[in-house]
Amino acid sequence: MSTQSITTGSKSFLPKGRIKISLPFRVPREHGALVCFAISTVLAIKLAWQSLDFLLLPGIALWLTFLLSHRPVRAFWFAVLSAFLIALASGAYTLAVPVALFGIGIRITSTVAASFGSVWRELMGMIGVAAMPLIMASIASRADAAAWTATLAYTASAVAASAMIHILRRDSKRIEPYLWFSGALWIWLGVHEPGALLWCAMPFFPQLLFLSGKAKPSFKLLGILESAAMLWVSIFLWVSVIS
Repeated sequence: MSTQSITTGSKSFLPKGRIKISLPFRVPREHGALVCFAISTVLAIKLAWQSLDFLLLPGIALWLTFLLSHRPVRAFWFAVLSAFLIALASGAYTLAVPVALFGIGIRITSTVAASFGSVWRELMGMIGVAAMPLIMASIASRADAAAWTATLAYTASAVAASAMIHILRRDSKRIEPYLWFSGALWIWLGVHEPGALLWCAMPFFPQLLFLSGKAKPSFKLLGILESAAMLWVSIFLWVSVIS
């Protein structure tokens, strides 16, 4: 008894080449945004630890929206639908709003980038990934002014870290928006909490002092330096502001 072949003549029933599976969720290529978002999430969990059950579903929706950011339209609809379902299921309307705003922000930044350049997408995206988890945690925990101080300080530091890369790379075409936004956030933080301004700005001064007059640092080195700076800021906020 002969076995039946899966081929007929020269044609095969099996597809040729590798089978590619396209998943809708993807880790963004911008590693700085990923690090910033992850640290912000950790701080948010610390901030809203007593209300973590209220933060769980909105937090998952926020992360899935972030993993869809390479598809702005899908991210927008996913965030809006998730926000609607969260509000409907739990009645937590105030926590649903940041999820929807995150998706709306991703959609807006893609439109802005097409019209005004990628620097605005990068800047607005950094503000969103830094601030949104902490804003959500502040709402969930009904926290006092310390929570909003942490949100402002971390966001200002994230924008400063991005600005530092462009400053040290002498990228004059992209630095101006960062200087305006970073300056405004630092002034706001200084008026609100001068001590936090001093500690959060501390890791950026040595970079300007020792690297600004030398050859352009590599992006790898700058990525390490800015990640270390954000880690310094997060430790300060964890120990002195959130606790």
